[in-house]
Amino acid sequence: MFPAPLLPLLVLALLNPLDPPDPEAGKQVPQWQVLHFERDGEKQQETVRYQLFLPSFFEKGEPLPLMLFLHGAGERGEDLDKVKQWGPPRFLPERPDFPFIVISPQCPKGQWWDLVVLTALIDQIERTYAIDSDRIVVTGLSMGGYGSWGLAAASPGRFAAIAPVCGGGDPETADSLVGIPVWNFHGSADNVVPEQRSLEMVAAIVAAGGERVKHTSYAGVGHDSWKRAYSGDRLWYWLLAQRRGAVADPLISEERLSQAGENRPQIERALASGSADQRKAMHWLVQQMPLTDLTSLDSEYLLENARLALEARRGDTPAGSKPSRMRSSSTRYCRMPPSTSAATAGELTSVNDSCRWWQNRCRLPKRPPH
Repeated sequence: MFPAPLLPLLVLALLNPLDPPDPEAGKQVPQWQVLHFERDGEKQQETVRYQLFLPSFFEKGEPLPLMLFLHGAGERGEDLDKVKQWGPPRFLPERPDFPFIVISPQCPKGQWWDLVVLTALIDQIERTYAIDSDRIVVTGLSMGGYGSWGLAAASPGRFAAIAPVCGGGDPETADSLVGIPVWNFHGSADNVVPEQRSLEMVAAIVAAGGERVKHTSYAGVGHDSWKRAYSGDRLWYWLLAQRRGAVADPLISEERLSQAGENRPQIERALASGSADQRKAMHWLVQQMPLTDLTSLDSEYLLENARLALEARRGDTPAGSKPSRMRSSSTRYCRMPPSTSAATAGELTSVNDSCRWWQNRCRLPKRPPH
C-alpha cells in the first residue's frame, strides 16, 4: 500500500506520463507541455494538455492551415479523452485527410478559457510546425464559443476567420472584429446560452461597419447546435477558403446554391478552394453556368477549368494552344485576352472574344461518369 501523501503524486503520474506520444501524420494524439509566457509584464508558465492532429499529407516544412478548437464547460478537467466528445476531435480519427493541423486544448476543471495561455499555445505550435500564418482559424462551442469571440477580439490581426457556436461575447469589442470573417451558429431554443448572446455580437459588428459576419440560426434547436454546425463539410470548406487580411470573395445567393440540389457540396467545395483568383473565377462561373452543369459537375473538374483559364490569361500557355492534359482535340481552349488587367470574375472570355466561357460551352471535356 502506498503512503497517503504519495497517492496524489501517483495519480498525477498516471494521468501525465513523462513523455507524450510522438505526433503522427493522419492521427490525433494527446500532447502536454509547459508553456512560458508573460502576463502583465510578469513571466509565468503553465502546463497545457491538448489533442494534436496532423493531416495524412503532412510533410515537415510544408506550411499548412491551423485550426484551434475550444470545447465547452462539460469537457473541462484532467481526462484528455473528454475533449474528443464533440467537434473536430470527435471525427478526426475517421478523417485522416482533414486539411488542417488541429489543436484542441483542455481547460482545467473549474476554470474559463485563458486567452493568454491560448495565445502562448498557438505561438508554440507555430514554432514547432510549419504553419500558414495567414490561415489560422478558431472555432468552439458554448464556453468555447465565448472563447472564440474573446480570442479574436484580443488578437484581431492574427486570425483568418472564426466560427463560434452557441456562445457569446462582449459587444463593446465589435470594432476589433470588423475585419474578421465570422460564421456564427446558434439554436433558437437554447435555454443555456440564449441565442440573443450571438445576435448581439452580430448586430454590434454590423453596426460597426462589418460586412463579413453571418449568422445561422437552427429553429427549435437547444443547447446542442454544434451537432448541426459541425455536420457535413460546409463550414470546413468555408474556413479553408479564408485568408488573413484578404478581400471578401463575391457572395453567391442562397437561391443559386439551392439550385444545385444534391450537387451543392461539390459547388461549395469548388467555391472555397484554390487561389484568390481561382475563387473569383469560380464565383463568376457558378452564377453563369447552365443548371445542367450546376447540378452535375464535380469540384475537381470545376477547379481545373478555372486554373487552366487563369494560366492562359497570365500567358503560361501560348495563344491558341491546348494543354496536353486536355483529352479532346475538338475542344476549344478557353483563354482570356492578354491585354486584360488583373483577373476578375467578369473578365473571363473565350478565345475568340465573342462569347463567355460557360455560355458558349468553351471548356474542358466532361469527366466520364464513374
